[in-house]
Amino acid sequence: LLLLTNDGQWSRRLTEPRSRLGKVYRVETEQPITPEYIEVFARGLYFAYEDLTTLPAELVILDSHSALLTLHEGRYHQVKRMFGHFQNKVIGLHRLSMGAIQLDPQLSPGQYRALTAAEIASI
Repeated sequence: LLLLTNDGQWSRRLTEPRSRLGKVYRVETEQPITPEYIEVFARGLYFAYEDLTTLPAELVILDSHSALLTLHEGRYHQVKRMFGHFQNKVIGLHRLSMGAIQLDPQLSPGQYRALTAAEIASI
């Protein structure tokens, strides 16, 4: 899901960490994802570079190498760094939704659509 806008205020509401807007990603990894990840992500991870602990995140394991991850903030390369905590390289990362705005599964790569008034108002 990629959103393009020329409305700076709307974009800031969408992306600022304090909005805590849920962003859902489908993650594919090089190594297996174990149930331990769920607990660690739910507690939050400490990032020494920024001297901060991430907000709790929800992880749903789909199969041995893929999962759905919901974040409520957007730190620099956060998904890769979270899985990196387990020395597990992210090899596929696809944002599926931001709040109520969801990727339309009917769209082919390169296609786009305008947001509905309800989607715009939801942010």
